[in-house]
Amino acid sequence: MEGDVEQRLVRKICMRILPLLILGYFFSYFDRVNVGFAAISMKEDFHLSPAAFGFGAGIFFIGYTLFEIPSNLIMLRTGPRIWIGRIMITWGLISAGTAFVWNDVSFWVARFLLGVAEAGFFPGIIYYLTLWLPARYRARIFGLVLATGVVSVVIGSPISGWILSVGSIAGLKNWQWLLIVEGLPSSLLGIIVLFGLPNRPDQVTWLSAREKTWLTQELQQEKSSLSAEASRAGRALLDRRVWALGLMVFPLAAAIYGMFTWLPQVVSSLGASPMQTGLINAVPFIFSAIAMVWWGNHSDRTGERAWHLIIPPVCATVGLVTAAMLPVGIWTLVWLSIGMAGTLAALTMIVSVTPEFLTGAAAAAGIALVNAIGNVGSFCGPYLIGLIKAMGGQFQTALLALGLLLLVTVGLAVWFRARHGVELGISSANA
Repeated sequence: MEGDVEQRLVRKICMRILPLLILGYFFSYFDRVNVGFAAISMKEDFHLSPAAFGFGAGIFFIGYTLFEIPSNLIMLRTGPRIWIGRIMITWGLISAGTAFVWNDVSFWVARFLLGVAEAGFFPGIIYYLTLWLPARYRARIFGLVLATGVVSVVIGSPISGWILSVGSIAGLKNWQWLLIVEGLPSSLLGIIVLFGLPNRPDQVTWLSAREKTWLTQELQQEKSSLSAEASRAGRALLDRRVWALGLMVFPLAAAIYGMFTWLPQVVSSLGASPMQTGLINAVPFIFSAIAMVWWGNHSDRTGERAWHLIIPPVCATVGLVTAAMLPVGIWTLVWLSIGMAGTLAALTMIVSVTPEFLTGAAAAAGIALVNAIGNVGSFCGPYLIGLIKAMGGQFQTALLALGLLLLVTVGLAVWFRARHGVELGISSANA
């Protein structure tokens, strides 16, 4: 298929399947980040300590991690449409239900159940996209999907700040309305997914027979270049490359969700109004969204993965460590923006690399395992910051710890290039 025709086909596929996935990922970040804003008022209602809040924010990822791999394997049996739709409906209901917690224990239970409900969503949509897109187009698309989560923070932060500024209505407090208003849309979108998301290319009528044949042959050729072992789920769980990528994600996730969860409270503590807090909180994520899309697109255009895997965590480490050395102010925000852009660009590349040496059930299991290991970091990041603050430490101290932890990602990325760099070369022809 000629290059321009091929690119038109990829654009057609993206226009058909990406909107629902992007909206779903958008709302998933709404549900994760709004707890940081809700805590500004929630902690006063039932005396939630920093350590208790950090544990509650992080325990979401324990439930998510425990059910990550089983969820993806179930999706292989039910099909993506049913399972992704189910995930969205249940997480929206539980997120909205968190508005009715009454103490720290009920908060922890609600957060854990939210993690169980959402388990498998992100690796599920990544695996789903591998059923539709050749490898040489994936990094830019994965970057776009991941950037959508960041954009949801940019949009959601001022919205959350505005809801908190409204006050109590109909007997419900502002933080309760925040969780309800930002939770229920996920359930409504899940119902649409149940009826509107196609499972596989061969099931749709909007692709011609020629387009289906080309896409099937292209994806099959990629699979045939891998060994038979690369399609076995059990093998993926023992693959050192998968574990290395997962351990790379651990520090990234700790840094990302530590900042997601605590930055609104840090900004608010400086005397900012709820609306100002939302606007300031959005700044690092604007830079991150641009960096993720540009970096993934650059990797696809050049056909290079290894150095694209190493450079972002180096930038992230420099950004967070430098921010930790400065008093909280405008320059802290600048270096935080560099750090956030680096962490999220690195995550984009790891997500792109994983399905390039796995296929079938192994890809589903491997992507889920990488995400599951990373989610342990997502638990540790918010909890670590909460513990440091509970012991009288400053946000900068926690930021320094998270920045230094990113050196693990840098080291593993260098090791991955040295040992498996030859596997990361992809053809950029027609891309």
